[in-house]
Amino acid sequence: MKSVKVIHAPDGKAIYKKIQEYFANSKDIIVDDDLKTLPAAHSKSVAVFIITENSINDENFVSYLQKLIKIDLPIIPLVRSIAQYDFSAMPEAYHIIKRLNAVGWDQGLFPGEIFFSAIKKYLGMMPFKRDCKVFISYRRTDGKGIASAVHEHLKSTGFRVFLDTIDMELGVKVEKVIGEEICEQDFLLLIDTPDASKSSWVFDEIMNALEHCISVCALRHPQSEGFPLLRNMPGIDWNEKDPDRYKKIEEFISRAIASKSTFDVQVDRTLKELAYLYKLDLHPIRRRQLILSKQVKGGDSGIFIEFEDALLNIERLYRLHNNYTMFKDKTSKALFLYNGLPLSDFEKEAIEWARGKSPIFAYSIREIKHAIASIA
Repeated sequence: MKSVKVIHAPDGKAIYKKIQEYFANSKDIIVDDDLKTLPAAHSKSVAVFIITENSINDENFVSYLQKLIKIDLPIIPLVRSIAQYDFSAMPEAYHIIKRLNAVGWDQGLFPGEIFFSAIKKYLGMMPFKRDCKVFISYRRTDGKGIASAVHEHLKSTGFRVFLDTIDMELGVKVEKVIGEEICEQDFLLLIDTPDASKSSWVFDEIMNALEHCISVCALRHPQSEGFPLLRNMPGIDWNEKDPDRYKKIEEFISRAIASKSTFDVQVDRTLKELAYLYKLDLHPIRRRQLILSKQVKGGDSGIFIEFEDALLNIERLYRLHNNYTMFKDKTSKALFLYNGLPLSDFEKEAIEWARGKSPIFAYSIREIKHAIASIA
């Protein structure tokens, strides 16, 4: 059974009723606003926080949201109008909400369209899964058994999964096919066994995924010290004795892809609005990469932009720098848009030190208007 837990004040009740009506005919989805109970950890559940004037002034909601975060439940902040709501005006107690991707009731061809799409994705419903492509990376010497078992489970639950020993034709050029496959995936799952970090092949697969801004997660074997590139990224611990181990993997992947998809929609919409506002040309390059430019005397002036539903780190800045160098003749600076809170003054100083003379910058999605205005 799937569930949608809605947190709302009296001035958000009308939207809550519409959510109930939308799922009224779905026999396997329960919608409720009972804050005396919590969904079970790792259940197919999602929470919705309807942000209104009254809801952000209720301390009971803060307490309940903190409990949801402790059990790792996805939370979708919902506002009536995404363009008009000022998230910076929210009380400090709601910093846990500020870092999440909000969605507007007004987004889509009809009220609630984008919101309901996000709900379905977080719940891992079949229409979403059929569009989810997962690549499993592993070292055959000690990861083949786990990889095969995970592949079988994900495929049986509706995901499109690629495993080289099963999904690749005999006689093809392995490196070429795998490189092409990774570029087409939504998610790469590394079977992080002790031998995985010793494989140059696995390392190349991870780098390929990261360079194409594809979500990457490590399924960590108890005896592994952690794959070097992924030690600071979210992951899942593999426990052979846990009866829910496959279910947890499935839900982690569903949530990660849904979060990134929601983030992509938000960035895409905002960049198109800003391009129109400032009369800029938008040139897509590849997934989550583009150039915003405008005509000036002597040629074009533009920004190379990458965006990703991820936190900022030094490795991410290094990738931005490398990718930007390929477009230096068309752009004067590079920008990484990340999902999270704006940087503190200390973090900004650290980036200044790390980037040296390279014109690369990093901004939270909440600062996107300021970032783009710098070339307008």
